[in-house]
Amino acid sequence: MSKGIRNQYSKYGVTNYYTQFGSNYRNPHERRLTLSIKKMTSLFSDLDYSNVLDLACGSGEITLALQKYVQKKPLKISGMDPFTNEAYKMRCSSNKIETFSFEDLANGQIFGRKYSLIICSYAMHLCNKSVLPNLLAQLALITLHLIIISPTKKFQIQNYNWQKINGFVQEKVHVTLYKSINFEMVWEKLDYENEKENEKENSDQKEIKTKEKQESKTLKNEKGTNEKEKLLEEDQKPIKQDTNKKKVVIEKEKEKEKEKEKGKYIQKTKRKISSQKKEKKKKTKSNSSVKKKQKSKFK
Repeated sequence: MSKGIRNQYSKYGVTNYYTQFGSNYRNPHERRLTLSIKKMTSLFSDLDYSNVLDLACGSGEITLALQKYVQKKPLKISGMDPFTNEAYKMRCSSNKIETFSFEDLANGQIFGRKYSLIICSYAMHLCNKSVLPNLLAQLALITLHLIIISPTKKFQIQNYNWQKINGFVQEKVHVTLYKSINFEMVWEKLDYENEKENEKENSDQKEIKTKEKQESKTLKNEKGTNEKEKLLEEDQKPIKQDTNKKKVVIEKEKEKEKEKEKGKYIQKTKRKISSQKKEKKKKTKSNSSVKKKQKSKFK
């Protein structure tokens, strides 16, 4: 570590220094770091660089070096730094940057994510000792491999969550590769739980879709039945109309027949009355003639 940076840390304190000057930060050891990354990508060529987290990313010196020297594709890098995010954006505008701190990570704020590799350059040795154990424990749950780049050989991870795999020193830059002991076991369990949840969700979705299909089918059947009934009604309208017309005609015919019968009855009654009158007249005449004859006898 350069005397200039050490003096700034002594003057302001690490957190206050980066809070005040983080947006304009540039790592004075960038040339050395770039050469170390070049060697690292060659030495650790079998690592997975498909989803890399540049933790405490500074102004993007590690991101830029990885983009230059990593040959394996795909290559995806995102940055994370609570103080230098503006400086990172200026140099790595196409890369995602988040502002989580070591304390945030130690509290599990990004638990559930999965990175193929996490690289922390020139920062882990500055982490508060009370935070470091939880930070390392949480990192072991979100990545299989962790690379610590440090300006001092004194910083080594001594934590049951991590196993040292490889390392080298170049121009006083210490690069160490660690493997998580818990990551695969944890993610097997998480993947299993996620698989079960997905199965349940898929089962629920299938059940919902089946119900929707049944309801849709029922509605279609009801609609079809209603349409059929309407069509039948439409078809039956002319028949009903014809039937009604026939009924009207029949009723009229019946009325006519009734009128005829009534007329006949009246005529018949009139004739009967007329006949009765005639008979009565005849009887009257007959009676009068008999009386006349009787009178003539007595004379």
